Amino acid sequence: MKITVLGTVAFAALLLAPQAIGAAAKAPDKVGPFLKYCAMNHDGCTTSLISDEIATNLSGNSGECDIPQGIETNAGNAQILDWLKAHPETHALPVHDGLQAAMHGIWNCAEAVKTGMTSMGAPDTVGPFLAFCEDKHHYAKCANEILADNMAAYAGTQGMNDSAKGHCPSPDGITTQELAAKIMDWFRAHPEMNDQSTETAVWAAGDALWPCH
Repeated sequence: MKITVLGTVAFAALLLAPQAIGAAAKAPDKVGPFLKYCAMNHDGCTTSLISDEIATNLSGNSGECDIPQGIETNAGNAQILDWLKAHPETHALPVHDGLQAAMHGIWNCAEAVKTGMTSMGAPDTVGPFLAFCEDKHHYAKCANEILADNMAAYAGTQGMNDSAKGHCPSPDGITTQELAAKIMDWFRAHPEMNDQSTETAVWAAGDALWPCH
């Protein structure tokens, strides 16, 4: 089974917002009506898209597409909706089938797109990540990236993310602010990591800070 970083974070977000699940449940199940729904109900539309991503990840179907790593979720969802609007032949399809068609059409079902950024909108290598995160206006993106990678490590311990398997997530009780501060401090103390991917460096930091085996 595979759960992407985005899927892991999306799952947590939905657990914290049960009212959003109710809104998503009311969304139309065909592409054409769904697009009209999205034009009038941004939150319900977004939750529906996230719910579909979670279901796709949990299905374990290797033939299914996700928004590629390197594309921010909101930007990716906007591209998907624009593609569907431009392809009326999809409007009678079930929403899930339409979303899959869009991701095939836009990204050819690629697992990742090299943009220099993560799906959370932060640089995907440690050196640029540290520089980017010095700006307090970027704090949310940086903290969310660290949280997402930490949650992926946790998913790895549960057999839900093979790429993060064997890495150590933070212990229970640590806040997102504390987590981000500790990981950033570890990055600054280990300049040899500057050319490494942000994701794998977060895992390396977790292994060093909170050895679990």
